[in-house]
Amino acid sequence: MQFPIKPICPAGKQKKDGTCPIFFQYCFSAEHRTLLNTGLAIPNQFWNPSKGCIKDNLPIQFGLAATLNSELIRQFRLVQDLAMYAATNRLEGKGSFVKSNFNPCLTELGPEFIPALAKSRKAKPAKPSSKLFAELDDYILSKEKRVSPATLTVFKNVQLHLQAFDSFRGKTLD
Repeated sequence: MQFPIKPICPAGKQKKDGTCPIFFQYCFSAEHRTLLNTGLAIPNQFWNPSKGCIKDNLPIQFGLAATLNSELIRQFRLVQDLAMYAATNRLEGKGSFVKSNFNPCLTELGPEFIPALAKSRKAKPAKPSSKLFAELDDYILSKEKRVSPATLTVFKNVQLHLQAFDSFRGKTLD
């Protein structure tokens, strides 16, 4: 089964060092598509858009073209496996499923590992029922881009201490 997945290297996303990241573009419907970052970046002039691969004349400082192309093929197969799983199980958000479960560092992914991967990604901690904890969650989310990660860790630790006290006391904090 063929899926609308193709590797692209958009010139518009060029970094300061002159390299462009390589993405997989997954068109899961006629109007919607998602970009999956491969973690690879090369200068745009060494990308062959018709073949969807890296040209052989890539300078050695960026890596060996054959090695990078084999890595692209390996990641392409991972994306195909995830898309196949989403299509055969008729998942609602195919694109979001593939995007959330794709990781360039994954090793070979077989059909028996995908459901476990999907379940582990879906398993989120239960949200506390108290209004105080909900407000703390909102506050932490609002401060995510404004304060340092260490400060966020302090906020989360305060929240965990309050939750522990809440469960020790047996009553909810309001």
